[in-house]
Amino acid sequence: MKNFKLFLKTISVNDIHLQCHFKKEIYLNHSNKSSYIFYRDYETQHFNDFISSLDSNKLYSVIPMISIKACLNRPYIVLSQSILLSKYSNYHMLNYYIHNKHMEVMDEFGMKNIDNPVLTLKYKNILIDLNQLNRRFPSI
Repeated sequence: MKNFKLFLKTISVNDIHLQCHFKKEIYLNHSNKSSYIFYRDYETQHFNDFISSLDSNKLYSVIPMISIKACLNRPYIVLSQSILLSKYSNYHMLNYYIHNKHMEVMDEFGMKNIDNPVLTLKYKNILIDLNQLNRRFPSI
């Protein structure tokens, strides 16, 4: 459990960690149900509040999406692959990463005239095989 806590304290702290980079190293079980949080005018404080609300003993997968309306039945654009987060993640880093991805999408799809798209964070707790974690990263 000590290794797991140390692992959580390194996730998306100095850089964003995408889930795809860990799938090869460690088995991640993401069969839990997803939750959603919506932001019309998202700011750095929103990311701080979100990360602060996470359980300190859990690992999370987050998929950032934008849409015109805060409705999951309507079309949306995924900004990034799944991001791994914990309560110890750097909310400034998350804000910067999502903001840059948002700007890339706005430029790429010619959406500069769209006012206040809704940012949706789809997130869920993911389980990790602690035995694999201890074998793969014995020194953390």
